[in-house]
Amino acid sequence: MLTQERHAFIMEKLVTAGRVLSSELSGELGVSEDTIRRDLRQLSASGLLLKVHGGAVPRSNIELEFNNRARAQLPEKRAIAAAAIRFLRPQTVVFFDAGTSVLEVARAVPRDLAFTAVTHSPLAAAALADLPSVEVHLIGGMILKRGIVATGPDTIDGYRKIRADIGFFGVACIDVEAGMTDPSHEEAAVKAAMIENTATTVILAVSDKLGKVSNFVTAPTATFDHLVTDAGAPESVLAAWRAAGVDVLVAGAPGSGSRS
Repeated sequence: MLTQERHAFIMEKLVTAGRVLSSELSGELGVSEDTIRRDLRQLSASGLLLKVHGGAVPRSNIELEFNNRARAQLPEKRAIAAAAIRFLRPQTVVFFDAGTSVLEVARAVPRDLAFTAVTHSPLAAAALADLPSVEVHLIGGMILKRGIVATGPDTIDGYRKIRADIGFFGVACIDVEAGMTDPSHEEAAVKAAMIENTATTVILAVSDKLGKVSNFVTAPTATFDHLVTDAGAPESVLAAWRAAGVDVLVAGAPGSGSRS
């Protein structure tokens, strides 16, 4: 297993378990404890975790920001992910954006589906790396600690060198007239580069994100192909999206479940 893959696995376990032990990681990853300790030192130096005796624990900013978002509206996000899986096709190149809704899609991918996944999210990469038929490309960059995601020029350049057949995108804010916007300039820039190089865009939005606008523009509504949301979205809002030419899928509605 490559160093980046080990780091992604460690961060995923840290988020879900709340702490990691060097002895357990050594057995799970099939490497020596010295290798695990070196990995933990590198992640600690990057500000992603706090190394303690015998293992590591999250830094407070990870616990307060990403973990809280990951737990919020989890049933809705899982329903959206189950509905969105229908857009996956075998033998394609698929972008996985950062964010908690997209992470649920990564976790819901059928184990026998073969495709190439590209992401700048270590957590999504770890979830996808567990699938035997998926080839995973993790794009690097500067880690934005509050989101556990790579950002910056290297990340943007990485996406500009790849053409994706399908892309799954999470949102902070999305509006029919304003398009997709984000409070983070860094994340908005990465999403923009991804959308520019994606043939079919699938937008994942919990219903309370609809109609919201933030500071930094990511992409206009005209670049969106599919919008997947939950049953809490008002029909008048969904009608406006359909009128704008976007295919709307409501998770939990008849026929919205994942394909077998």
